Amino acid sequence: MVRLRFSDRFRKELTLTSGKCCSHRLCVERGCIHIDFAGTLGTGRVGADRKTAGIAQRFFYLSACNPTECQGKSIWMNDNQPVTHIPSSIVFFSALLVAIHLIRELLPVAADFQVLMRYAFIPLRYSAGVNYPGGELAEIWTFITYAFLHGGLPHLVINVLWFACFGTALARRFGFFRLSMMFVAGSVGGAFLHLLVLPNDPGMLIGASAGISAVMAGTLRFAFAAHGPLAGGWSNTDAYRVEAPGLLQLFSNRRASSFILIWLAINLAIGVQELLFGAGSSLIAWQAHIGGFVTGLLLFPILDPERPAHA
Repeated sequence: MVRLRFSDRFRKELTLTSGKCCSHRLCVERGCIHIDFAGTLGTGRVGADRKTAGIAQRFFYLSACNPTECQGKSIWMNDNQPVTHIPSSIVFFSALLVAIHLIRELLPVAADFQVLMRYAFIPLRYSAGVNYPGGELAEIWTFITYAFLHGGLPHLVINVLWFACFGTALARRFGFFRLSMMFVAGSVGGAFLHLLVLPNDPGMLIGASAGISAVMAGTLRFAFAAHGPLAGGWSNTDAYRVEAPGLLQLFSNRRASSFILIWLAINLAIGVQELLFGAGSSLIAWQAHIGGFVTGLLLFPILDPERPAHA
């Protein structure tokens, strides 16, 4: 049995019989599919369908490997193929946001307003003596459900593009489940800070931006590291598995700290604008953005599947 590991992302187990590779099990981002093919290690020729041909080519170098010597050994290989597709988790979340918005567009105005009253995050809902649709349970679920509602097509498009741009790298590192946890936690963190800053606000908080801010923060935790995706390694799958620096190291990285400080400054400027000209002068929930972002920064090492073994 030979175990080959591809950049911590692909893992194959080959059964070697008389120098032949009879079958293998391919695990991609901790989800398994099965592909069978035949090949001869002696000549390095591997037959495979077009879908697996690119992966099968990685086995060419095994032609110099004696099957007996390979038994029980771990062989490390690099997977430097360009990464051009958007991860399925990003596609799923984007499609879900679009589908929910399209359904709301088909509802009568009164029915859509009831949806907002029941599922948007409204700080005034938590004040004594105020009753909103959904009752006490809505005080729990609206910390999450507001993130799947949007105020119009431009709002939706901006968030979907933002998610694709800054969520792709984290999706490749985290996979669907961890990415979902980061998005949900960021949404909760954003709503919580919004509630702290505006405890009696009757306005509705909607939009995925707090969750996406958390995802962006998670991406920044490793993207600017040496050989990371924003340090010249975007097309290399190894870039999405680099060791993430600690927070102090992160802020000592000039590019990472500059990005974070500019982003925070923009959101704080919106807050200053509201202080000077009133809360109605801006429709951007900067509190939720910052709350989600801080949540993502702090939660990343807990969810990170590539964290060092001693962490």
